Amino acid sequence: MTPLGITILKGLAIGICASAPLGPVGILVLQKSIVHGQKTGFVTGLGAAFTDTIYSIIAVFFLAITQEFLDAHENIILLFGGVIVAALGVGMALKNPFRKLNPESPESAGQPFSMSGFFQSIVICISNPGAIALIFSLFQVFSIDINPTNPQIVPILLSVSGGCVLWWLGFSALFGIFRKRIKVQAVIWINRVFGILLIIAGLGLFAGSLFKYVI
Repeated sequence: MTPLGITILKGLAIGICASAPLGPVGILVLQKSIVHGQKTGFVTGLGAAFTDTIYSIIAVFFLAITQEFLDAHENIILLFGGVIVAALGVGMALKNPFRKLNPESPESAGQPFSMSGFFQSIVICISNPGAIALIFSLFQVFSIDINPTNPQIVPILLSVSGGCVLWWLGFSALFGIFRKRIKVQAVIWINRVFGILLIIAGLGLFAGSLFKYVI
């Protein structure tokens, strides 16, 4: 395999590794896939893939400037980010995803396709500045030269983005299959459980940043 081919494979691996941890975005994609179907779950994951791509570009071209900003404002970002994630969780836990549908109809297995998850996942990713550090670390782990003058930098960034997309495509497809076997009432409770998980994740971010202020 050519050096460029190896580099592209490494970029795909970085995208997959950056997306794989089941954090707040993973919980959101999981919920969207089960409640609304594979398409909505995948589009929600695309929001995360879009943000990770932007973070990769930042890691390559603006890391020094960005790192200085994050070091100075990390606690504030995490405080507001925690509130946003918890608020999304509250909305998810209290919302009945089938309130506009007839529970007895076949269509009650999901709602019409929506782009809202795309923007929700972007908001969640933005509230997690540590993602930039993770992506930068992965570049180091896979020994990829991210100097902007590297002639392979564009294929590297595209392959990282492709790895993120591949992960969320498989993730949403896997759990989108399960929704066909789950009854409406069970889906409502799944919605609540995932909402509670997001609340816990958001409160964890908030408490962690608040603790740093206290000490």
